[in-house]
Amino acid sequence: MNKWLIIFAILLTACTGTSEKSEECITIDLATVFDHQPQEVALKKWAKSIQFIPLQTNDSILIKYISRIIKHGDKLLVQHDNRASVFDLAGKYLYDIGKQGGGPDEFSRISGLEPHDHLIYIKDSPTRIKIYDWQGKFHQTIQIPDKNIRGFYPLPKTNVILGHVPNLSGNAPIRFYFCQDIVISDSIPYYKSYTEPPFVMTFTYEFRPFDGNKIAAFKELFCDTIFKVSNDMKLTPYAVLDLGKYRTPEELRYNITIDDIKNDLFRTKTIPVIPGQIGDRLYMHNFSDKDTYTLYYDIAEKQLAYVQFIYPENSFELPEEAYFTPKYISNDNRYLIDWEQPENDNNPVLILVEP
Repeated sequence: MNKWLIIFAILLTACTGTSEKSEECITIDLATVFDHQPQEVALKKWAKSIQFIPLQTNDSILIKYISRIIKHGDKLLVQHDNRASVFDLAGKYLYDIGKQGGGPDEFSRISGLEPHDHLIYIKDSPTRIKIYDWQGKFHQTIQIPDKNIRGFYPLPKTNVILGHVPNLSGNAPIRFYFCQDIVISDSIPYYKSYTEPPFVMTFTYEFRPFDGNKIAAFKELFCDTIFKVSNDMKLTPYAVLDLGKYRTPEELRYNITIDDIKNDLFRTKTIPVIPGQIGDRLYMHNFSDKDTYTLYYDIAEKQLAYVQFIYPENSFELPEEAYFTPKYISNDNRYLIDWEQPENDNNPVLILVEP
């Protein structure tokens, strides 16, 4: 069979969930879990360890909102306000990775940031990635194809980048590019097109690679399938989320109205985001940050938990509605990570939990 027909069949099967899946593909039944409220669980009883790390900010580094946290060894990288700032495990500010500017070792902005082995890739334009090490030293600039690539994933232990093109117009021809610098080695098309929407909307987590180094995998926001990238650069379904009546169809983004935007429609929907896997457990949270529940699925036991993690007593004045909701996983696949903004302090607090 033609290679493209095989890929087409895999992607069509995986995202519709209507035909056969590979033997290794996991099905996670979420169809009824949202019929009831999550179970409240004391984080102190559930976790092996909990660390609260208040970031020590000053006039030269003020953090209003955190868009990414990466724990690498004894360092914490915090992406915020077009900065990538490194802290130690006590929360002391150390230095920035690069800086915003027009110089050859500077980035114009941070439109994407991904760790890659001992390096950090910062995408600062549609066609350019700046590479730094964890000490903040600039290494090189690489060009990627001018193909509207928004999300990117430097595949572990290779120099190949998987580029993702979100289907913003409804009729984008190509979904993924495998590229080495500007050279495209392979591509995968979209299997379905939609009517061009009246309003183009972009979302956080359009393309979410797994954190950590356990498995090279990712999930797209409106696709129910988690894909794994094999060593020979093939995409295979790793798990399928069966949401039943709670599924948010991709078509919704192409029929958006002004009233939908005013009412913040997508923040009322169930759209799972998956930061990654620790041991046999896949961890999930909802796209909307107003939802404070955590889902985790034990692959070995085939059991699903739907919980709200209650913080233990601490010296930080956390918001009353705050629950630990892991958004990130450490590079060594050991810690779940979240952050909170105390009501009595401008310094964000990072929370590291060992399950």
